Amino acid sequence: MLTLMRKLLRSKFSGVIFGLLILAMAAWGVTDVFSGGLGSNLAAAGDRTLSIADFDETVERELSRAARESGQSMTKAEADQQGIIDSLYQREQFRLVLGAYGDRLGVSTSDRQVRDVITSTDAFKTETGSFDPQLYRATLQNAGFTPASYEEIIESDLTSEVIQEMATAGLKVPSVLAQLQAGYLSEKRTADWLVITEAMVGTVADPTEEELRTYYDERQDALRVPERRIVSVIALDEDDFRSTANISEDDVVALYEALKAEQFTTPDTRTYTEFVFETEDVARSDLGRIAGGASADRFPDAITVNERTGKQAEMASADLASRVFASSALPGAVFGPVQTGQYWTVARLEAVTPGDTIPLDQVRDEVVEELAAQEAAADYLDAQADFDSLIGTGADLESLSEDLGTPVLTFAPVDRSGRNADGRVFPLLLESDDILQRAFDLAEGGQSRRLGDSNNTYMVRVDSVIPASVPEFEEVEDRLRAVWKREKQTTALQDKANAIQLAIESGASTLAAQAAELGTEVQSMSQPVTPTQQAAELPRSVGGTLFALRQIGDMQVGPGNSPNEYVILQLTSIDRPEGADLEALAPAMAASLEPTLANDLFEAFAYDIQTTIKLKSNGNALAGYKSQIAPQ
Repeated sequence: MLTLMRKLLRSKFSGVIFGLLILAMAAWGVTDVFSGGLGSNLAAAGDRTLSIADFDETVERELSRAARESGQSMTKAEADQQGIIDSLYQREQFRLVLGAYGDRLGVSTSDRQVRDVITSTDAFKTETGSFDPQLYRATLQNAGFTPASYEEIIESDLTSEVIQEMATAGLKVPSVLAQLQAGYLSEKRTADWLVITEAMVGTVADPTEEELRTYYDERQDALRVPERRIVSVIALDEDDFRSTANISEDDVVALYEALKAEQFTTPDTRTYTEFVFETEDVARSDLGRIAGGASADRFPDAITVNERTGKQAEMASADLASRVFASSALPGAVFGPVQTGQYWTVARLEAVTPGDTIPLDQVRDEVVEELAAQEAAADYLDAQADFDSLIGTGADLESLSEDLGTPVLTFAPVDRSGRNADGRVFPLLLESDDILQRAFDLAEGGQSRRLGDSNNTYMVRVDSVIPASVPEFEEVEDRLRAVWKREKQTTALQDKANAIQLAIESGASTLAAQAAELGTEVQSMSQPVTPTQQAAELPRSVGGTLFALRQIGDMQVGPGNSPNEYVILQLTSIDRPEGADLEALAPAMAASLEPTLANDLFEAFAYDIQTTIKLKSNGNALAGYKSQIAPQ
């Protein structure tokens, strides 16, 4: 039998037979052999699973939320390219693991807890502050949730909170740790330093011809001039069409009238009565009389009743102001109660005084600019269509330029960064990553397809390719000599600084003695500093090492603030708080350390949870989902 099977596997019919076997298993639901026992699910932990449908709903919801916050939409394919899909997948897997761990411990969230969260959410409340089931469902639908999915997320989040509290409940920062941190952050230090200049070590002589040629041979790679290309570009930009916009007075008036109420009217003024009560229950008991228009003397339980007139920004409670000044609010409407400090406030809208309309003459330029932008966008789309039609005929850049009325721009030889031999950068070449990318992908004489996006369009041609090369010695001789001398001068400065440091550390000399020998003075800090303060007078290269030195007398050597200087820094004093002073600082330091310790503790706890709960991931299902959202 085995011999027969081996022969069959080597035959041309083996692929057909295995294909039939796979189809048969799929037909009978035998798929887990390919998905680690997960079927079509993306992941599982304990009795909890993550289905493709649930994950897709999460992705859509997150992308919709991001679009609302940023004002820019993103497709699922773009989200995948930016790694967002993988990040959401990791997040949802961790949710599964935490939920499964909660199941194992018997940690659960009751329906009442979920309901309390929902009914206390302001987004689901009416103007009077009561929960509205219809508003709840409508808000969820707009946000991409179903009630079941939203309540499942609340349950998961509440369970996660309980598990996190388990890890950090009773956390207390050890006194010794708080004192260590307080001692470090409150420690004060001072230092002296000596600046060595080129004049103190003498001028380096010019190199000999032989030294310079050896230097040239050793630096062939550094001297190599990168490949450069002469590039021609034709570009279309939406802004190019603004100057040709044909705008009539009727158009200006029509757009002004359309935008007047929203953009060209000052905020309205509203008259409202504020009823302030000691408790929410008392406030709610008087809602009926407030809505009925009862006068101020009919509310003996109210602490104060005041009629006010003003604008939204003048109202003390932002929550109440957003309701009283909502566009849909009408005179007679009642809002609240809303907690304001230790009291509860109800507001009744009495009257609305519209804001002043800004005359057209004062905003004409703004309206014209908006019209020009709209017309430019339309003309740009038409130009793009013409562009594509001309490209289809095989037209070169010059022909496109003649037909479109857009010039061909030719740039001096540039490297891959868009710089010419003098280091100059041409902004147009950097407007789109595609321009230089295509310019260096094409062969000499090659012309790209149309590049760009909805606002800019480009086409690139490579006119000439200048290969990478190493310049001849004579071409760079003067520059090499200057670089050689600079390197030698820097080395001489560094050697001198190291020699001074060695003499001081050996006890043979002091910083003051070395300064006197060099004809200069030792510089000192004007006042001590702590680790969180910046010693402005210290040279930048050594200032950051002040608190890295271990004891008084320790030294640090580094470049100065200018290229022709070196600095020798010596720690001169350390003032650490001790005893009662340290004990007094510790409580405040413990409070600041607690969030960091809690986070570290939960990370360790989360790692242990993930080793306890087995997570099953279906990479094939995730790959299949990604192929559906980005088939290309």
